[in-house]
Amino acid sequence: MHDPLPLPKLEILHLVGASVVRVSGIIDERFDPKGLASLANSADPVLIDLDGATRITSFGVREWMRALRELQTERYFFVRVRPSLVAQFNSLRQFGGRGRIVTLYCPYVCPACDHNFDSLIDLRRQRDLVLGHQVPSVPCPKCETAANFDDIESTYFASVAAPLPPLPPVIEAAIDGTTARMPLQVHKAIEANMTILWLSGAIDRPSLLRRHTDGLQGNVLVVLESIDVVTPEGLNALRQLGETTDADVYFANLPLAVARALATTKVISCVLRTRCASCGTEAVLDVREWGPVAPESSRLCRSCGKTDVLVAWSADDAALLASMPLPQVPSEIEAYMHENVLWHTHTSVVGADVAFSRSSPMRVDGSVKIDKYEIIRRIGFGGMAEVMLGRQVGLEGFEKRVVIKRILPHLARQPSFVRMFLEEARIAARLVHGNIVQVYDLLRDGDDYYTVMEYVRGADLNALLKVSVRLQSPVPLDIAVRLTAFVCAGLDAAHSYADDDGEPKPIVHRDVSPHNVLVSTDGTVKLADFGIAKAADSIADATGTGVLKGKIIYMAPEAINCEAPDHRADIYAATVVLYQCLAGKNPFARGGELQSLRAVLDDPVPPIDEMCPGIPPALVPIIQRGMHRDPALRYQTAAALQADLENLLAALGKPAGASRIGSWVKDLLNRGRDMRMPMPQNTPSAMELLDETLLTARSKPGSGDRGPDFDWFDDQDAP
Repeated sequence: MHDPLPLPKLEILHLVGASVVRVSGIIDERFDPKGLASLANSADPVLIDLDGATRITSFGVREWMRALRELQTERYFFVRVRPSLVAQFNSLRQFGGRGRIVTLYCPYVCPACDHNFDSLIDLRRQRDLVLGHQVPSVPCPKCETAANFDDIESTYFASVAAPLPPLPPVIEAAIDGTTARMPLQVHKAIEANMTILWLSGAIDRPSLLRRHTDGLQGNVLVVLESIDVVTPEGLNALRQLGETTDADVYFANLPLAVARALATTKVISCVLRTRCASCGTEAVLDVREWGPVAPESSRLCRSCGKTDVLVAWSADDAALLASMPLPQVPSEIEAYMHENVLWHTHTSVVGADVAFSRSSPMRVDGSVKIDKYEIIRRIGFGGMAEVMLGRQVGLEGFEKRVVIKRILPHLARQPSFVRMFLEEARIAARLVHGNIVQVYDLLRDGDDYYTVMEYVRGADLNALLKVSVRLQSPVPLDIAVRLTAFVCAGLDAAHSYADDDGEPKPIVHRDVSPHNVLVSTDGTVKLADFGIAKAADSIADATGTGVLKGKIIYMAPEAINCEAPDHRADIYAATVVLYQCLAGKNPFARGGELQSLRAVLDDPVPPIDEMCPGIPPALVPIIQRGMHRDPALRYQTAAALQADLENLLAALGKPAGASRIGSWVKDLLNRGRDMRMPMPQNTPSAMELLDETLLTARSKPGSGDRGPDFDWFDDQDAP
């Protein structure tokens, strides 16, 4: 009695932006072409793995070719093709349909022990070799004698003679075996009366997703942060989440493959991957801001200013998006999307993971060098510049870490901005003070402009305040006051700056905010980015388009009223920062910029002693004077405000030195990490978070490259 022939089997794995089809067994008349029905309407690329397909019969050839005709996409690729199937590719014209072989097994025979075996060849790297009749020599796995190729080169490689087209990154990753499923991770955040769920990893276990989403009420925003695999069961669980819970569930940042399955739910946005043909930059676009889309649509690249061309995009995709109803989005979800989800994204495919972070003009691969500085990694990206961690290497192992800020190309093309920026940066470089980030160098490389600055290991105050609020751990009063005193010391040094001839050349910061206050793990407090705001304003004045957005809640009223602000605007902003540290929120933060602007100009400021019961009475008039709307009634110098703050600390017997501040920073970040919070990442400034794992956790393969380029919160969401 003969053993039954193994049944042909199809296993389909849905990745984000692609699918993998694994074929095994003997392909005969039992091979069901309808097994690919789930891919029939998808334009996403498909990888067909034939490693387990040992043989194909004549009737199997018929069913195989019928199955390939079911595929809608023209981008499918074959890997690990066994010699018996390679023969079919060579002898039957349509056996491969529109697909291309990428890797295939070659037959070998050992001249010493007569052992027959197959060895895999990757045409991405070895095509020229095999077409030149130089098939790689392979040792016999039994006796290690050099084996001989057991076929005719010109015949065996006939079907792979044509050059390979560029492979989609997700297909490259799947071929290289970096598509292992990461466990589903759910990060939950509560904002006012809404719940935000950030999903990453594999959506393949409905029970696990249900446990995380049990008991949801009110408005819920589900953001697919970095999803590498979505199974049909996972899609069904997402659909049920949107249709059967007591909450109003909205979905954001859906890859098109997922959007198709959830088209009947409340989908706010999905993402289209683009790659600039000029500079290679990839970015993610929100379709709601894009408007009606055609398959050949394009836009200007935000990196080089040339054209971004859409890829992985079809007429079916355009029709899908045109047919999707856009739901009415609650204002609080709209605000959160704008500040934390939309346009904070850059696609980076690591393995099969589509990761979202901000768009990244410069590719950093560890070998980039700018003048005498080597780039280590990118640590920030903002509206005006991208920020990179670098090092200066010298003789005998000398190494100095620095922060390199590259002005974004669209601003570098504005002559008025460049002139103002260089002028202010040259002046800022002369500021040498313990509470000011030192500017070391100004560089130009082609059309790019760079500043090289002091490296501060720690976190910016905005990040620390966010963690503090989430942990419900208010900033201690003595630390808040001491931080502000240090800021005032730096401001006073800038406001009283004189040139080498002793002529006063006061420097006004114009952008004092928690983002620009850097606090190191050793307790040092430094003010960053002098002169940047003035250069930005030069562009705003010339174009009518503001570059600095979201900082209204720290701007002095006279600056909003278009009066030329002087150093007293910095004193006002520093006092607002102090108020925010003590109260846990900015007194002017509203739902939008217009509302915040009106609050700065007209709304009464809640007395700090009402916001913080038990605050020392002597601190109340200090804050009232520092935040007075009339600059003539404010502190007239930062030194005067600093003196009053330090006198207060002395009277309270709480000097709060650098060691206390450093301990507070370490403790705060460690507690946030221990709670597995979505930790704040580097904002565009010269700083780094305490623990290296906080910087790299989201940038390592499999977790997505959201990491250091992701602004956890924006200014409008300041606490």
